[in-house]
Amino acid sequence: MDCSKALHGKKIILFGASRGIGFNIASHLVSKGSEVTISSGNEANLNTAQQELKKQFLSAKVSKIKADFNKPLSLETALRPLLGQGAFYAVIISSAVLGPSGDFTKTDLTCWGPTFDVNVFGPIVLLHYLLRHNLISKNGKIIFLSGGISGPDPYFISFSASKHALNGFAYSLAYQLAKKDIWVNSVLPGSYHTEMNKTRIARGLDNIGSDNYLLALSRLAEDEIEKYQKLHYLIEWLCSPLSDGIYGRLISAQYDDWQNHVERLKDERDELYKIVRKKD
Repeated sequence: MDCSKALHGKKIILFGASRGIGFNIASHLVSKGSEVTISSGNEANLNTAQQELKKQFLSAKVSKIKADFNKPLSLETALRPLLGQGAFYAVIISSAVLGPSGDFTKTDLTCWGPTFDVNVFGPIVLLHYLLRHNLISKNGKIIFLSGGISGPDPYFISFSASKHALNGFAYSLAYQLAKKDIWVNSVLPGSYHTEMNKTRIARGLDNIGSDNYLLALSRLAEDEIEKYQKLHYLIEWLCSPLSDGIYGRLISAQYDDWQNHVERLKDERDELYKIVRKKD
């Protein structure tokens, strides 16, 4: 299932792409000849990321736009430079913050606001703007990088709650936009040793729990090449015309055998990889 050639020349914008998983995906898409725009709320990181991509790929078309999900109400102003530049074929949202951790009763609830701003309201305001201004093309793709919903996490309650909210938004939005031939799906990318993982380790065992702490430490020694290859393959496919008509799915890049279930994914009635609870 070779879909990488289909990405050549496609306009793709990635949010939360100045470092970590988002930057890695941006680098891969640039290598496939996509016209990539990267975005972040951190201007220094954003400039460094753009310079690094242009250094790696001398003929690449890589642009940048600062959009700070910490300030959702400022996003419309930040995104205005996109007007008049044509619609994007794919929008990938990777932005996320961990938020507070530890005992819920000892949590400063004012810290929940920034968590939901970045993880939920930022993406909502962003897509509201892009869709109102027709900045996503017909048969365009919206891809959310998800996480935090595989099971309960008693130490990162705000993060888990925000990710469940985001997935609920993505799932319902997918059904509305399908009528406009815009295809929305979510991806569970897997765990990597990113800045977020460094933050987990720095908070220590008492603040994140022994399971989280040991998992975070284990990522230090992992070879991530194969994991990123699986993620790249899934992102390529979801960005390509081969996934046209598929929407409302939550697919694990590391564990789901999605390549052998494409026909099931094309059947809207099939509940494979959906966030649903079946009715008796």
